[in-house]
Amino acid sequence: MRVDLAKSVYFGLAALSLGAVTSVSTTASAKSKAYVVSNSTMTSDPTTRNVELTGSNAIYTKPGTAAGARVVASKYTAGNLANSKSSADYFRAYRVVTTNRGSVYYKVVSMSGHYRGYIYGGNSTSTFAGGVQPAKTMTAADLPTSKTATFANPGTKNVTWAAPKYTQYKSTKMVKSTTPYAKDTLTITKAATKTREGWLYYYVEDAQNPQVNGWIFSDALKVSDKDAIDPQNGITLKFVNKATGEAVSNKVVALPKGATTSVTNYQAIQLANANLPVGYTYSGLGTSATVSKGGSVVVYLIQNPATTLNLQAKVYNNDVNDQSNLQNLLTTNWHTAKVQDVLKKDAFFNQADGKSVKGSEIVKQLKTDKLASFTVPLPTANGTTAYKYDLVTAQDAVFGMKNTTTNVYYQATEGTLNNGVFQAY
Repeated sequence: MRVDLAKSVYFGLAALSLGAVTSVSTTASAKSKAYVVSNSTMTSDPTTRNVELTGSNAIYTKPGTAAGARVVASKYTAGNLANSKSSADYFRAYRVVTTNRGSVYYKVVSMSGHYRGYIYGGNSTSTFAGGVQPAKTMTAADLPTSKTATFANPGTKNVTWAAPKYTQYKSTKMVKSTTPYAKDTLTITKAATKTREGWLYYYVEDAQNPQVNGWIFSDALKVSDKDAIDPQNGITLKFVNKATGEAVSNKVVALPKGATTSVTNYQAIQLANANLPVGYTYSGLGTSATVSKGGSVVVYLIQNPATTLNLQAKVYNNDVNDQSNLQNLLTTNWHTAKVQDVLKKDAFFNQADGKSVKGSEIVKQLKTDKLASFTVPLPTANGTTAYKYDLVTAQDAVFGMKNTTTNVYYQATEGTLNNGVFQAY
C-alpha cells in the first residue's frame, strides 16, 4: 500500500478556450486497441486549463484504450484526489489527444507534480468531461475594511507569490524574503480563499518596491486600523484585571453622540461594556466622576473561567488506501495520556471562555509542545511497518463553544520503522 502525499493550492477560471497546435499522428499497434489520430499541444490561456478529477476514470501513461497503457493513478486513487482538501491535487491539462474511436484524452499533471499522464476527457476537445472538469482553485473574498498593511513577521516563511502555491502550476515566489521590505507600506487590492482549504490570501502592491507585488497569506500581514481614533479626540479605556491589578489592554473610543467635551459616569460604563476585551466580564470603573475629552478611565475586569479547547486530530490527505484505519490509528494515539497530559498542562489550550485563537497559532503551539509529528507502528506488523503523521494545519477556534470540536490535520505517510528510525516507502 502506498500513501500519496498531498500538500497545499489555486486560481483557475472555468472558462474554456482549448486551442491547440496539432503535432503528430500514430498508427495502431494492435487491432483490438484504439490508436491516436491527433495529438496536440494546448495553447489556450493556462489558467483556463486548471482541472480537477471527477473520480470516474484512472490516469494512464498513454490514452487508456491504447496498447501498452499502464496505470499511473487507479480509479480509486483518482476518487481520493477528486475529494482531496489540498490544492496540490488539482491538475493542469496541457495536451489533447483524439483516438480513432472519437474518444478524447487530456494529458494532465498535478499541481504537486506527483501525477502525470492521460485521462479520458469525453468526446469533444472544446470542453472538459469524463475524468476531468474545470477547477476554480481560488474563490473571491471580501476585501478588509482597511486596505493598508505591513508584513507582520518579515522573513522567508510567508512571502508573496505570483499565485498562491498550487493554485497555478509551477507558481513562483515574487521574493525570497520580505525582510528587506519590512518597513514598506502595502496596499491590499484583491482577496481570495483557496477553494479547497479555505485559507484567505490577499494580493498586495508595494509602491516602493513593485517586485514585491503578489499574493500572500492573510495572517502574514498586519492590517492597519482604519477607524483608529486620536486619543485627544476621544477617551482612553484602561482595562485592568481586578484580581491581579495587571493591565489587560487600552482602547481609545469616540465620545458618544451628543457629548462634546466629556462623558458621564453612566456613558463611560456603556462605552466600557461595548468594548470589553475578549475573555473578560465588566466589574466596575475606577472613578465615578465624569471623564473629559482626551482623558482616560480605569475599567476593572473579571477574567472568565478557563476552558479547555477540544482538539481532535484528523487525517489530512485523502489519497490513501484504508482511510478509516489511518484515522483510527491517529485518533488512538491522540487520546493517549502522553498527548492529553501535554494539552491539559499547556495554558495556551486552557484559556478564558470566549477567547478566540487562529489555526496558525494552534499549529505553532503544537509544534512548541512537540506534537507536530507522530510515528505509529501498525499493531499487527511487529513494529516493522508504521505510519508517520505530520502536522499540516488547524481550524480557528473559540474557547468555551459548547459541543464544538476543533480539528487539527495531519498528513499520513506509510513506511518502515527500524531501530526507532522511520523510512517512508
